[in-house]
Amino acid sequence: MSELPCGLSARRLKLNGILMSACFAWTKGAIVTILGVSASLIDQNLNAVAGLILYAGFVVGSVVSPGITVRLGLKRSLLVGLLGFSVFAAGFVYPEYFVLCPAAAFSGVMGGVLWAAQGQYLAANSVAYTRALSDDESRSLILEDFAAQNKRSMGMFTGIFGALFALALLVCRVTASLIVSTGHVQMLYVSYTALAVLATLGMSFVWDFPVSEAERQKVASPRSSDGVPVRASLWAEAVASVSATLSMLRDPRMLLMVPYNVTFGLASGYFPCVMTPYAADLHGAHVVGLLYATAGATSFILATPYALLSNRFACGRSAVMLWGGACYAAVFLVMTFAPPTDLASLYFLFAVYGSAQIVWQSSTPAVFAAYWPDDTSTAFANLKLHSGLATLLAYAAFPYAGTARELAPVVALPAVVSMATYSLAARWGSASATHEQAPAAPAAEKPAHKADGDRGTQSQDNLEEEYLEDITSCDPTEAAAPAVTRHASGLPGSSEIAFAIIEAAQALAAMDSNARFSESPTERLLGDADEDLLPSGATDV
Repeated sequence: MSELPCGLSARRLKLNGILMSACFAWTKGAIVTILGVSASLIDQNLNAVAGLILYAGFVVGSVVSPGITVRLGLKRSLLVGLLGFSVFAAGFVYPEYFVLCPAAAFSGVMGGVLWAAQGQYLAANSVAYTRALSDDESRSLILEDFAAQNKRSMGMFTGIFGALFALALLVCRVTASLIVSTGHVQMLYVSYTALAVLATLGMSFVWDFPVSEAERQKVASPRSSDGVPVRASLWAEAVASVSATLSMLRDPRMLLMVPYNVTFGLASGYFPCVMTPYAADLHGAHVVGLLYATAGATSFILATPYALLSNRFACGRSAVMLWGGACYAAVFLVMTFAPPTDLASLYFLFAVYGSAQIVWQSSTPAVFAAYWPDDTSTAFANLKLHSGLATLLAYAAFPYAGTARELAPVVALPAVVSMATYSLAARWGSASATHEQAPAAPAAEKPAHKADGDRGTQSQDNLEEEYLEDITSCDPTEAAAPAVTRHASGLPGSSEIAFAIIEAAQALAAMDSNARFSESPTERLLGDADEDLLPSGATDV
């Protein structure tokens, strides 16, 4: 496959997306497994408090994530987020309140940033991959409908992420069950901490995509006299991030997506806090890991079919999303009216739960990227904000509020509602795309270029001219260099983790930085790809 002048090939970008997804998946898989089985291994109140603090941190991290990702960049945000998860896993090695609670707080804030950065990173990698596919033979086809091709690319990367995440969960849960059955609980926490650290080291080798100018402007102060944006103080950025995140709730589609996210969040709290003790009381703690492994196996098996269905058929993604909502509803309606007690029924229930989980983890981010292609940072911040708030409430109330049967309707209700509201969101997005799409310009006429921010309805000719300007504007001396924004220190590989921690500390300490933004050749190629090439009406059908 041919390479763009800046040295970015589609093959390398696909491998980059796989590496990022794998590092994220194994770290998150370790954390989810630890949370799932610890209710039966350590003090149940301590586990609930740690989960409560963790998801409270998620909420805080989600609303301030746009400003932090601008400050640190996408790659460093991923690194610091994975480091936070590693700290949380290490806290279980010595499970005491004064150890686990601070670790949960730090991990929660960094986890909120991590999830938002992960969504932005996948979107940036998808746009870069779609551009890299535009070689001499296929350029006309891809430029003719860049948004459709990018939607397929995003679907592919979210499908890869979902499959790797499901595989990581499966392996982590089976391994946890085997380790717990031997009675070496400390070995479980030490080994999973080591796994999280290794995955964090692996993340240091992914490309560093720059944050787009549109994202920067959300947390920037007014431009200076010479027109260059000036970075605001840390406090001003935090306020701007919170305002941008919450203001997106004015979008009817975002409001319609809230029940779907809330269902996932409540389910993520219900299973560790309620189902884990429920199953352990019936059949013993050693069974819990196998039940969660069943959920992970189901997710892994279904990840690829769901991705193919979403990408191959016009209404495939909507069908997958509705199926995910139906699986959530089925699980909690069964727990409401006929809670299973035999082991076979529990295995089946966890399998249906795994089917629902993989839909949210893979298809929902793709839906958000399609609905808000020009505002991915605040879109993904809302994605984790809604689910994080729901999980926070679940950890705060579920351990003390009632039995598994009494609490199941709390999750069943939004699960049923989510199917209706998602259907409305999909219809709303489709209608908006039809309404906003301008008629194509006659072939004999070349309309003038539109201003920045209004390029969604450009003609084929203008898109091709702009594309050629983008790829030829790269500095020829950088042709062999990867799309990595390195710092003057030149720290390679895993050494960037320490540098990222230093950067985070400096960012938190810098209350009023007047650093000006610069734009590298790589940023000219990729920085405003969403804004320049994706139609504003691109939605899931």
